[in-house]
Amino acid sequence: MEVGVQSFDDTVLSADERGHSAEQAIKAIGLLRENMFEFVIQLMPGLPMADNDSDIRSACIAANYVPNAVRIYPTVVLQGTKLEKMYREDNYRPLQLEQAIALSKDMYHIFSEKNITIIRMGIHPFSDQEMQKIVAGPYHQAFGFLVKCRSKRDILEDRVGEYLKKHPTGKVSII
Repeated sequence: MEVGVQSFDDTVLSADERGHSAEQAIKAIGLLRENMFEFVIQLMPGLPMADNDSDIRSACIAANYVPNAVRIYPTVVLQGTKLEKMYREDNYRPLQLEQAIALSKDMYHIFSEKNITIIRMGIHPFSDQEMQKIVAGPYHQAFGFLVKCRSKRDILEDRVGEYLKKHPTGKVSII
């Protein structure tokens, strides 16, 4: 069972007319757990009125409910949607690709630390015809791969930095 929570922030949910509150999402998750259903939580960072803090809070809340898996779909503006109208009227700015990668990487770590499976990061690859419907936002066919690569790069940079602190005249070769 998949629960399209999108966010656990009522301000975000209300602004985006998602049709449910954080409390309702939490009740639904509680019912699924009570009845021993496996469930997946879908989050959508970068919605209007969201910021990094609210998206990270949503990931933390989701992780605390220990779903069987999660999906992280950074918001993409598609043609013919209310979001497109907001974007065109300059009432909404979607995340840029680099911002979405950094934010999704932080969310990825939150779930990974609790051994929660991440089924997908980024929306599914679009066909050439569907690609024409993307107006704005952090769409990339290999978004999840980019997030995982950024995570590995950060780990490598930390390790090299630690090494150089201990061996300031040392050399580092990365093979």
